[in-house]
Amino acid sequence: EYGIGGLFTSTSSQEVRDRIYHNWDNIVLPALEQVIMALPHGQQLPILQSLFVNKAPLRIIKSTFYRFASSINTTDSFGMYPIDFAVRHKLGWEDGMKEIAETFAPAQQTTTFHVCIKHGIQWENGTKEVLRGSDVDIVEREDV
Repeated sequence: EYGIGGLFTSTSSQEVRDRIYHNWDNIVLPALEQVIMALPHGQQLPILQSLFVNKAPLRIIKSTFYRFASSINTTDSFGMYPIDFAVRHKLGWEDGMKEIAETFAPAQQTTTFHVCIKHGIQWENGTKEVLRGSDVDIVEREDV
């Protein structure tokens, strides 16, 4: 599921992976786009999750995210979203977590703050910033 058609599972050589990453934007992404377009309606590949699992460089994750932003709402066979993998792999807020959270929120018809809380984005890794920038002036709780 996370091999992207054997792209990552067919080799363990760092040299080969480096060549794949070097040609990512001009060869791999267009090829992935063709594969995605050929899939039966409604079927999607967990491309972003695969990149996290295979420890792809940050620029590859970002490039793929920007090319396939709609894949932010794709789950893997375990029902996990790319944001769950980003949190698990401790992606920094400024390293792409912000874009993932802010894109995922409207796709889920919710707020970025809710996404941060629900998916476990650390307080110091963006949740605090999201709360500061929200329209929430005062959070009150009244015990009865």
